[in-house]
Amino acid sequence: QQQNVQQQNAQQQNVQQQNVQQQNVQQQNVQQQNVQQQNAQQQSVQQQSVQQQNAQQQSVQQQNAQQQSVQQQSAQHQSTQQQVARKYGPQWKTGNSWIVETTNLQSQNAQTQTKTMPVRWKFEVKGIATLANHSCFLVEITCMEKGECQPHVYIWVDEVSGMLMRTLTYTWIKGRWHEHQETYIPKGGKSVAVFGSVPSLPLDMPVFGVRGAKSMEADTYETVTGPTGQKAIGQSGFVYQVKQSISPVSKELDKRFQSRKAKGAKSVSLKEAIEVGMNGGLNEVRQVWTPGTPWPVYSTNGASESRLVETNY
Repeated sequence: QQQNVQQQNAQQQNVQQQNVQQQNVQQQNVQQQNVQQQNAQQQSVQQQSVQQQNAQQQSVQQQNAQQQSVQQQSAQHQSTQQQVARKYGPQWKTGNSWIVETTNLQSQNAQTQTKTMPVRWKFEVKGIATLANHSCFLVEITCMEKGECQPHVYIWVDEVSGMLMRTLTYTWIKGRWHEHQETYIPKGGKSVAVFGSVPSLPLDMPVFGVRGAKSMEADTYETVTGPTGQKAIGQSGFVYQVKQSISPVSKELDKRFQSRKAKGAKSVSLKEAIEVGMNGGLNEVRQVWTPGTPWPVYSTNGASESRLVETNY
């Protein structure tokens, strides 16, 4: 019996030891699984972190590439502006002068137009004047037709962009001269093209050096009348929108220019010429500019035409 008891006790101890060993193995397995899961989670977090970092780096690289592209485009845009400005913009100096011949067009019907007798105007750069913190060319415009009381005009043109900043007109009415002054104020601070306000003298002025070779964005400016150039309290100015475009000269405008040369005008090559368009509301102007000339060699606004006849430039 004692032996049986001892054998039973030994068997129980063996079972207990086996159970303990199994429990230990199970615990170790669980711990290993936990460690493996933690490692897997850490690896997953690390991979996600690396992926996020890579994505962020790619995003930064894309943004940098976009910024570089924008900067390159901006540099090319500015280079084009500078080239256009140097080639076609006003490079006037005090004492420069030129003669422009204008012809008013009178509509007989929807299909035909007749022209009035041409009138010639002399433009002369009198000097540099400051207007609203802008250095401007001061240009005097006088009518060359004798015996005619034509308007006597002064214009202020921005020295850098060529924007028409102010027009001062003296008109002979009922035995005395009447003064009318208009100041043109661009919205947004940048120079803009401006439509002329003297009916008998086309003074529509584009701008060079502030936009690319072509732009379809509308610019806005306000016309203020009066000697101060500023709106009085309660005074309202006239607001204009204008779109300026620059392109090669169209065949139609080339043909019109070649067929309507002013008498005595020198032959002009349009090989490097550009066509400048100004559109806004009821106003539509088309001009032909060539390198090395102070004024468009041809301009039309539908109601009148002008041609550059002579230059001292």
